[in-house]
Amino acid sequence: VIKMAGQRCGITSTDYIRIGDQILDHGDYSGPGGARTLLRHPDTEVAILEVARGGILRRGLGVNQAHCAAITNVAADHLGDYGIDDVTDMVATKFVVRQALDRHQDLILNADDKGVVEFAKNLDNTLVWFSWDVENPVIQKHLQNGGKAVYIRHDMLCYHDGREVPVVPVIDMPICMGGFARHNIHNAMVVVAMMYSMKVELAAIQKGLRTFESSTQNNPGRGNLFAVKDFHVLVDFAHNEHGLAAMANTIKSMPAKRRLVLMGQAGDRNNNLIKGFVNSALLAEPDCLVVCEMKDYLRGRELGEISQLISRYAMNNGMTSKQIILAPSPLEGTRKALEWAQEGDVLLILCLTDRNQVLELIGNC
Repeated sequence: VIKMAGQRCGITSTDYIRIGDQILDHGDYSGPGGARTLLRHPDTEVAILEVARGGILRRGLGVNQAHCAAITNVAADHLGDYGIDDVTDMVATKFVVRQALDRHQDLILNADDKGVVEFAKNLDNTLVWFSWDVENPVIQKHLQNGGKAVYIRHDMLCYHDGREVPVVPVIDMPICMGGFARHNIHNAMVVVAMMYSMKVELAAIQKGLRTFESSTQNNPGRGNLFAVKDFHVLVDFAHNEHGLAAMANTIKSMPAKRRLVLMGQAGDRNNNLIKGFVNSALLAEPDCLVVCEMKDYLRGRELGEISQLISRYAMNNGMTSKQIILAPSPLEGTRKALEWAQEGDVLLILCLTDRNQVLELIGNC
């Protein structure tokens, strides 16, 4: 959107630090170090900073002021680190972003996230709520009080600040996959709220949303959809219960003869988090589960321990051993998944490691 508005956008994220189309470096730049590097760069005109939990807890935000801030959602992940033991603690951590705002700058929040809604009750910030549903009670009350909101009405993404502005139909945003990727509808609403806060013109917002695709070039490993032979493969980085639930529901909504989920997990997640991760995968009602080792992320576990846990939890929920394929790595697991696939199938590949090799393998099929 910012590119369509004629400005050069700098981005920090857990994947890279980038200005315009130039990637300065690959790696996790979601902390203050990435923010400093980007804001000091002479080519940066607008900066979008991904602010991760770990960076906040270790070193803070890295900026003292922003034009706006957004909290997309809060999930049960990374619990037990830095004294953050439950989701309530995690919510409080994420809300640290409001410290970069004054009372008149927009804090953009998810009205569909109960933890976010609860925490926000006592805030005196200027709030902008977003929701899949215009009838969400938080949205309705906020609008009655003269507040700003983004929501979906009759499959149209709308922005409201005193009056309703139709922005773009959901079907016109490639990243939303025809409405199947509901989590990306949320993400698009966040973009709209941020851009209105930053006084970007509506035409640029519309053009950006209509042209942005989650391709391997501009968003590698994040909702990349491939048409492979006569079946489809969706590659994503979902690595917690909340993120995987979104992706599982995406492929469940897509027409398919059979469905497959490829998954693995790092060893520093406790057993309950791994169980929740498996439960999310099973929301897709997969016909096959490919369970991969992540040798570089054992983090105190024995080789094979996580795979056995995932397999056991899946079988406790109705899958059979014949439906589960074990693999020594995500790359080898992807090979097995592609061999399994037939006409009309949909595969969800959770590419937590070996991402470049996995994308290359699928792209060359």
